[in-house]
Amino acid sequence: MRHVGGIKIKDRNYKFKIYPKCFIGQEAVEWFCANLGLSTQQAIRLGQRLIDEKWIHHVLDQQNFANDFLFYRFYWDES
Repeated sequence: MRHVGGIKIKDRNYKFKIYPKCFIGQEAVEWFCANLGLSTQQAIRLGQRLIDEKWIHHVLDQQNFANDFLFYRFYWDES
């Protein structure tokens, strides 16, 4: 998911603020469905499990995982 052929991890802008090295929840759900053969609901549950197990987090730590235009980051990409 994080390597070549995975989801796009890049710096993103929202309301004039830059969020480095992150990805969009909706794109992650699409990737899970296309590459892991999951349903949308299974993909959302997997995303939340990645949060629960401390692999990823919402960039402001204010959201659970959602199939939406929300930014998430892998913990090992923290600067």
